[in-house]
Amino acid sequence: MYIAEISPASYRGKFVSTYQLAIVIGVLSAQLVNWLISLYDNQLLDNATAMMILENWNGKYGWRCMFGSRAVPAFLFFILLLFVPESPRWLVKNNKSSLAEKILSRIGGADFAKLEIEGIRNRLGGRHGGGLCCNSNGFLFIFPCNDDIGITL
Repeated sequence: MYIAEISPASYRGKFVSTYQLAIVIGVLSAQLVNWLISLYDNQLLDNATAMMILENWNGKYGWRCMFGSRAVPAFLFFILLLFVPESPRWLVKNNKSSLAEKILSRIGGADFAKLEIEGIRNRLGGRHGGGLCCNSNGFLFIFPCNDDIGITL
């Protein structure tokens, strides 16, 4: 959602698709690494009991290596998230438009930033500007946030 919100419209589809592809490649690579780790000790029989598995290298240590192989990229991702700027929509909604404009200027230039800020303000100018909201009767609407249009839950 963040990538779709912050990227220019002309690149939005490419960025979201690339993000989804990166997730799939990450899951696949984690599974391949786990499979390779499981091959380290292949002395386990096909009809092994739970006790045999627990006494095997994979049962004692292999799962720790598998967990660690996933924890390292997750930790790196967390560290890199510290450098991701705040959501421009959130900034505008919380009266920090100058910071939102600065962030958007780095992405697409000053003209893009001004247009995007104006668009965000227009969308926020309604009752909630889209997303989830309730009408006066208490019904929950999903996109757009309007009494006449939406999916009622």
